Amino acid sequence: MLRGNAEMDNIRYFKFTVPGPPQGKGRPRFLRATGRAYTPKETASYENLIKVCAMEALNAYKGEWQLSGYYDFMICVYFPIPKSRPKEWKELALSGEIRAATKPDIDNIVKVFGDALNGIAWKDDQMISNVISGKYYAENPRCEVCIVDITSPLDRWARKR
Repeated sequence: MLRGNAEMDNIRYFKFTVPGPPQGKGRPRFLRATGRAYTPKETASYENLIKVCAMEALNAYKGEWQLSGYYDFMICVYFPIPKSRPKEWKELALSGEIRAATKPDIDNIVKVFGDALNGIAWKDDQMISNVISGKYYAENPRCEVCIVDITSPLDRWARKR
């Protein structure tokens, strides 16, 4: 992960951390009477937490952040270590030798972040060109996110979207 919010060597990026256990995008629910779809409360509140953390990071960003362009999206999710595991297993998990293969699926985690950051980091998550993600164990569960604006200065059309 990149360190800090900066514009280094013309690379525009910002990073932030969302505290707590990672959550995935919940399936939409439907009202029987009308057939209308809605987002589950847990997903909506987690998306709001993501938005708050991202907006705090953007407020600290030095420079103007563009909502149009192309972006690399990197996310490392850290799950709590199960209490039932032996000490040796926990040590291996903390060192990265044992990786997290737990629910939620990594694609559902990426989806909740992509949707939550619409209008904050980018106009729409279709502007993400590359995703790098990983699941790990840690003492303090969290999600670490880094968004890099990879729009070429020569691409005069990308910012017009």
